[in-house]
Amino acid sequence: MVLEAQQIERVESENRVSLLEARERLAVQRDELISRLRKVLEATAFSHRFILPPRRLPQIAKAEADAFLDFLKTGDADRIREQGAERAEEGLGEQAMLRLGTTLRKFCRDYVADEAFRAADVYTDALLEGFVKGREAIVLREQEQIRRALQRVINRYALQLATAAEVSHAASSILDPARLLPEIVNLIRDRFSFYYVGLFLFDESGEYAVLRAGTGEAGRQMLEMGHKLKVGGTSMVGWSVANAKARIALDVGKEAVRFDNPLLPETRSEMALPLISRGQVIGALTVQSTEVAAFSDEDIAVLQTMADQVANAIQNAHLFEEAQRLAQRERTISQITSKLRSALELETILQTTVQELGQALGASEAIVRLGTERTLLSHQIEAEPGDGDVKV
Repeated sequence: MVLEAQQIERVESENRVSLLEARERLAVQRDELISRLRKVLEATAFSHRFILPPRRLPQIAKAEADAFLDFLKTGDADRIREQGAERAEEGLGEQAMLRLGTTLRKFCRDYVADEAFRAADVYTDALLEGFVKGREAIVLREQEQIRRALQRVINRYALQLATAAEVSHAASSILDPARLLPEIVNLIRDRFSFYYVGLFLFDESGEYAVLRAGTGEAGRQMLEMGHKLKVGGTSMVGWSVANAKARIALDVGKEAVRFDNPLLPETRSEMALPLISRGQVIGALTVQSTEVAAFSDEDIAVLQTMADQVANAIQNAHLFEEAQRLAQRERTISQITSKLRSALELETILQTTVQELGQALGASEAIVRLGTERTLLSHQIEAEPGDGDVKV
């Protein structure tokens, strides 16, 4: 047994000496080895991943040549496995890795004895083993990233549907514009985590889009200032209402038509969506984010649908307000008529008329003045009530 152990040790020692000698001979041809490896990497560039820049290939060729020469000295296969995993992370392709092993074997066959050739096999096997494990880890990691990305898309889509439903519910259940508009802009901002959401409506002249609801402190200040943007002017809202089309700036720094609002300094992306009801533009919705390219195609489509719902809701609220005013006027007329019919004296009729009209109009004072056309025209409006006038 002792003799056998001694023989094994002697063989291993001879092999180490042979490998060291082979290393010395190969080291002289190091530049040739680097050149061959570089050509292989360049010839198999199609198999590399996009993350690996071409300028990195000569560096990898040099690192592989030096690693192989060191391996002939140390025999550290574990380090080579780690190196294989690193090559996978860098983006080296399978074809390149296989060709590297073939090139190393041929190089050893051309310049040294069989001992180095066998070492090249061990080196190549360890390198490929580490590379395969590294690629497996990358695949698992990328699969997890894809799963999370899909989950984010699903969650955002579910959020979009839920928000659309909430906006639809608010639009159908709130008929007071003073309550409806703030509710909608806050709902959209909160659900999508946007920086700012504002809602503009035309003024009576149709020349300006006037802010009617805005989120946060910036919105409050702009409402107090009576913030408005000229239709067709140098703003995204003005352009949107003038052209009845959405305008999206995924990077506001590159947007030519935009109002740079000092109250919203962190805006990086913005979209202006026209509010169109029954084919008529009535205003616009502005949505702003602190992130560049914050809006996906799905976001734009969903928000435009919401904008259409909001436009119809605003029109319905205005129609409801008008109907309420007409109904109130009819009730007032009916009440006054009913009371006048029960009155028999002129003084009572006049007093009743003045009182009811004053209450209906919310006036603090009302006067009925009697007389001929000439005498009535001769009175100044500021004049105090005279004889024959009825005041309440």
